[in-house]
Amino acid sequence: MTEFLPQVIRTVGKEKDVDDTKTVVFGLEQMSFEIVQYDSKYQRALVDLWKKCDLVVPSNDPVEDIKKKLEFQPQLLFVALLDGQLMGSVMAGYEGHRGWLNYLAVLPSF
Repeated sequence: MTEFLPQVIRTVGKEKDVDDTKTVVFGLEQMSFEIVQYDSKYQRALVDLWKKCDLVVPSNDPVEDIKKKLEFQPQLLFVALLDGQLMGSVMAGYEGHRGWLNYLAVLPSF
């Protein structure tokens, strides 16, 4: 039965001991997937992602939300990149007892 399960496509790693050559699986080139901490160069794409995912509401300015996050626990704002293009995000929060996930988003095309 397991022969019908799809093959897993491994991502290209950045570690020195990982071979970064692209492989072909089912006739498709392997894609590079990364989760990285937010950088201001992603702001436009991040706000666009949130809009596409219907996460932007009139009472919250997404640019202001990013600014506030960068002032408090900036290390908990992450973006997901597929071949260098932003395709996901998560903004986390932690107050010592509880944690939250906000702006959890993946491009609808995925």
